[in-house]
Order: sequence, then structure tokens, then C-alpha cells
Amino acid sequence: MNSLKTWEEFQTVMSGSINSRTSYFSLHSCDRQLLAHFKRVNAKDEQILFGALVPKRCAKRAVTRNSIKRQIRAVVANQTQLLLTKAYVIRLHKDIKSIQSKSANSSLVKEIIRNDLNVLFEKLYSK
Repeated sequence: MNSLKTWEEFQTVMSGSINSRTSYFSLHSCDRQLLAHFKRVNAKDEQILFGALVPKRCAKRAVTRNSIKRQIRAVVANQTQLLLTKAYVIRLHKDIKSIQSKSANSSLVKEIIRNDLNVLFEKLYSK
């Protein structure tokens, strides 16, 4: 599994279509060929190419943003049906204040985020 690193790579993928959307996340994708002009990205690589975007306006604390990114990576690692010909960006688009408890690593917050991510992929596969 490879991660997108630069802002230009994220912008290229996000200029593509939104494949699925849930209450907290949206999944953007584009063909890897569009990323071929970046020297770091190999269009023929046999690994999932994705990035996780968690803006400060949606999760104020760095510990919360990092926890959400770890959960995104864990869910993406279990997705075997993702197309290797595409690059993906998972973006948090809703403030998580409504589900935050005292700890960003609480089991309630993790469960809600993972369930929402699983629904995101279910919507993608049902298309």
C-alpha cells in the first residue's frame, strides 16, 4: 500500500470523481495515469495508492487527526477489491465534535469511524 505524499498528488486525485459519500467521509478517485507525471508515483505498481485527508476544521486536535488517519489506513488495508488502476483519497468532510468523547482513542469514536468507513466502501462496491 502506497500513500500519496504531496499536495499536488492529493489535488490531482480530488479533481476526479467522488465515488461514494457517507455522513463523515467521501471517497475520491482518479486513474493512476493522471499521476504518472509525478516521478515518485509508478502507474504500473501493484499496490493500492491512496491518501487520507483530515482537515483541522473537522478535527481540531492533532491526536484526533492522527487517530482517524490510522483507522483509515487499517480499513483500507483490508480492502482487497479496490482497483489497482486507480488512486484514492478518503476525506473527512464533517466535524466530529458530535461523536467526540474525552479521548480521541475511545472505543465509541473508533467504532463510529470504522463503521462509517465500511459503509463508504460498501457504497463503492455496490455501484
